Amino acid sequence: MSLLNVVNKFSVQLKRTGSAGMLSWDGKSPQELTLNNIPKTDSVRKGDTILTGTYSRSYPQAGW
Repeated sequence: MSLLNVVNKFSVQLKRTGSAGMLSWDGKSPQELTLNNIPKTDSVRKGDTILTGTYSRSYPQAGW
């Protein structure tokens, strides 16, 4: 299952901070995904690792 589907939303976690959020695609640029529900105090940096979360049925949980 592709991440590039506007219907799909994935539970994820920032490896560096441990913050959980939702990853989705708005259907516009295939080079950009949207990461929601991450606290503004946890700035996402280029090169950060995003792990799949416990609520993802399509992708197994990784590294939590």
